[in-house]
Amino acid sequence: EPLYRAVCGGTLFTDSEGRGDAPLFLDPNQVAGLAEELLNVSDIELKARFDATVDIFGGPGIGFPTDDEAFEYLSEHFREVVHFYCAASQLGEAVLQRTV
Repeated sequence: EPLYRAVCGGTLFTDSEGRGDAPLFLDPNQVAGLAEELLNVSDIELKARFDATVDIFGGPGIGFPTDDEAFEYLSEHFREVVHFYCAASQLGEAVLQRTV
């Protein structure tokens, strides 16, 4: 699932204290494959999976007046993620992910 792997994929790094918040690592081949998959995610597919009623941040909603405005925000930032992975792929780079 490319949408999941774009933020939660890769091999878990562990730190010396054994905490569960260590970064995830994608090697250059994984980055290239993920970039290609993300390029194939259309706005139609992204919108079909979008649910403005789900609060992914665990608190009050961001406060968009309409679902269309919320989707526009998501789509814009999703395209930035796609650009990031494509640029990393073109450079043959690995990616470390860190989510909190």
